[in-house]
Amino acid sequence: MKKVLALLLFLVAAFASWLCYTSGILHRGAPVSVRVSELEKSVRVVPVKDQKSGLSFPLVGRVFASKSVEITPEVTARISKVHVASAQAVKQGQLLIELDHSMEEARLREETVRLDNQMRRLSMMQKLNSKGVVSLDSMEQLRAETEQQKAVVEARKAALEERKIYAPFSGVLSLHRLTPGELVRPGSVLLQLDDLSEVYVDFNIPERLMSQLVPGQKVVGTAEAWPNEKFNGVVREIDTHVKSDTLAIKIRVFFKNDNVRLLDGMMMEISLSLFGGKYAVIPLKSVLYQGDERYVFILNKDRTVSRRRIILGPVTGSYAAVLDGVRPGMQVVSEGVEKLADGDKVRVLSDEKSLEDLSGDVPLRKKTRTGDSVL
Repeated sequence: MKKVLALLLFLVAAFASWLCYTSGILHRGAPVSVRVSELEKSVRVVPVKDQKSGLSFPLVGRVFASKSVEITPEVTARISKVHVASAQAVKQGQLLIELDHSMEEARLREETVRLDNQMRRLSMMQKLNSKGVVSLDSMEQLRAETEQQKAVVEARKAALEERKIYAPFSGVLSLHRLTPGELVRPGSVLLQLDDLSEVYVDFNIPERLMSQLVPGQKVVGTAEAWPNEKFNGVVREIDTHVKSDTLAIKIRVFFKNDNVRLLDGMMMEISLSLFGGKYAVIPLKSVLYQGDERYVFILNKDRTVSRRRIILGPVTGSYAAVLDGVRPGMQVVSEGVEKLADGDKVRVLSDEKSLEDLSGDVPLRKKTRTGDSVL
């Protein structure tokens, strides 16, 4: 009987102890639920900057000499003399090549002698006509024949000049292997002459960007051949036609090339800024997307956040200009923005703390080697 009574007392004591333990747990747990609901969300913020921004549009094109011509003969003849060397700089009007012209010189001399004879005859007939010895009709007929002979002489001179090839403008010649005695024909390229003091590159841009481009806009280009050098250019010409298949329009950018770094046919890259000006600039990772609308969260003085609709402008790298919705000096949430709601109270992290080290659960817990600790 004593054993049964002792067992009952033990069970009652154990039950009482269990009630005290569970009531203490519940008592301590109630404030935890309150703290969880009141916990602040950790975020990182950045200031809205006021800086010059623009849409940087990368373009690649081929370099062309401002003037370029393939020099070809107009007649079939043998080369008599080559007056220039390969890659030589020449002046406008300089004699480059002479073709064999012995036959043309002989014909010119023949026709010149014939013209001189007719000129003497015409002079004598004019004297005789003044004395009434010859008729006026005879004199006028000889005058017409003389004029015709002058035209023949001019034609022979032109034929002779066709055998001499001159530089049409100042520039640099291409490499060549011309040899005296070589037979050439019309259409065969003898030399290439390029004026490289100024070069241009044609680029195609989408037609939607045309309103943001004006003649005279300055650009900076680079070429693989000169990786550490930049070339200053200017948009000088804009085409008047849009390609129907690509909806692109051609622009022509000119570059000064006094040191002849840029050669015809070389590839060149430019970064064209199409939207200049000062704007409020924010990181792209701060932007929330909902349909066609864009939002950011603004940090208020009471450490709450407000959802703000914005209108984005040009994008450069990881930053975007904002045309409306924020102004310089405001603080926008740059990290932790995904879990925020309008009016949430937040905790701004310092630079040494990282959101990647924080869990997304509530309460936030920081991972340690020994275990998790509530922030």
